[in-house]
Amino acid sequence: SAAGIGMWATFRPRPGPRYLELMEKGRQELRLGLSDSRRNGVASFREATTLEPDSAAAQGLLALALYDAAELGPRSEAGAAVQASEQAARRALALDSREPNALAALALLQRSLDDWISTDRKLRQILDIAPDNAAALDSLVALLQASGYEKESWDLNERAVAFDPLRPLPQQRRALNHWNMGRPEEADKVSA
Repeated sequence: SAAGIGMWATFRPRPGPRYLELMEKGRQELRLGLSDSRRNGVASFREATTLEPDSAAAQGLLALALYDAAELGPRSEAGAAVQASEQAARRALALDSREPNALAALALLQRSLDDWISTDRKLRQILDIAPDNAAALDSLVALLQASGYEKESWDLNERAVAFDPLRPLPQQRRALNHWNMGRPEEADKVSA
């Protein structure tokens, strides 16, 4: 009943400060996108999932951080990171079938098996759920740019910049797009 759900939501324990701190720290690590920050992000989200095992958000962010670790970390650790990413994504989706970071992790893990149209469709579906999802935005920008859709790639990257103007990856892509469009002076301004 609706009353029962309302009572459960009212009395459900709120996440503790350590969990909230770990989630914020992990998000900041993912935002930076550096190799050390990826490892730190995985560690933060792993600890957050031990504190709140039923948090779809923590599981989804762990899946995404593990995907990044598999993609950009040492090849010797990639297989284990891929498997752990998929497991975390499936746990997140069992808790919330629309958890955007888990959906993004699975879409990116399956990218090599899918054609680009399928990947494009999956990423756009994630953006319908969470318009500011950085993983889906970044991946769709890269896919469109690689496929020759420079205008749409530019527009989506500008959307990513608007959501978080200081995040490094969209700014790097902005400079590259200026360069590709024959505007080296603008590229230099963004890069400076």
